[in-house]
Amino acid sequence: MRSAAAFLLLACACMQEPGPAPVHPSFIAGERTLGPAPSHNCVFTTDNRYAVVGDGGSLLFLELVHGRVHGLATLPSPVLHVASQQGMNGVLAVTNDSLYLVIPGSFSVAGRTAIPPGVTACAVSGNRVFIAFSDGTVRGFNQETLNEEVSRSLSPTVTHLAGSPAYLTAASGNLLTCHEPERLDPVADYRAWGVVSHLAAVGQDRICAAIQGGNEVALLSIPGLELLLMFTVPGTPLVAAVQKDGEYAFAYTDQGVLVVVGAGGGMEWRTAEFGTVLDIVISGDGWNALLMSGNSLFILEK
Repeated sequence: MRSAAAFLLLACACMQEPGPAPVHPSFIAGERTLGPAPSHNCVFTTDNRYAVVGDGGSLLFLELVHGRVHGLATLPSPVLHVASQQGMNGVLAVTNDSLYLVIPGSFSVAGRTAIPPGVTACAVSGNRVFIAFSDGTVRGFNQETLNEEVSRSLSPTVTHLAGSPAYLTAASGNLLTCHEPERLDPVADYRAWGVVSHLAAVGQDRICAAIQGGNEVALLSIPGLELLLMFTVPGTPLVAAVQKDGEYAFAYTDQGVLVVVGAGGGMEWRTAEFGTVLDIVISGDGWNALLMSGNSLFILEK
């Protein structure tokens, strides 16, 4: 009897032994089906409390633990781009003719300013939200007052922007350029091996770029735009995000798969269950990730 009891205790101990902690978010905590005109991107609020996405004229704030809509702000036009205020907790929403400041909690519009048509990209750097337009200009608006404070022509047209507290990086075709946010003076440039299809900030001093014509996600330093690391993926990366410490990269490729690859090489995860991924964002603490896929937003957690 004693032997049987000892065996049972040993078996229970083995069953309760915790497995290795997941390295990256992979469990689907929530999913939100969006309408036919979702925003081009999604963000976390700076306190990592909500996932934010545009759904037509609605700016949705989703709870991370289950994906339910906690609150929303209704705008008169479809939301094209969203961005989080740096150093504050507001959300900036861009439509085809306006820039809005929306406050989480009250989910109220705290400010609005008119903008020209032809928006192509949006990012926050310094104390400004920068919006790129199809005529080749990039305009910087104060992220609190929404007053336009700087404008510069960066032709050819900027298709992607990534912002950090000190620098703004722009992508035009295969050219990456880094600018200081006060006057948009250029600091450095980098000629990639193909067209940049996605650009994202990585912490405060790096960016990652999905570049066509190869099978690697590039991690570059800012402001110098020096190539630090390349994450090898199966196929051409179309959309990518790198964890803040550079430990792994999410990438959606032209093979129709979403993969996670480690900094030292090797594939951590591969799946086709999310369909065509349009945007990927990893939270600052690395616990959650957002995937925009078709007309759905998925919230992943570790």
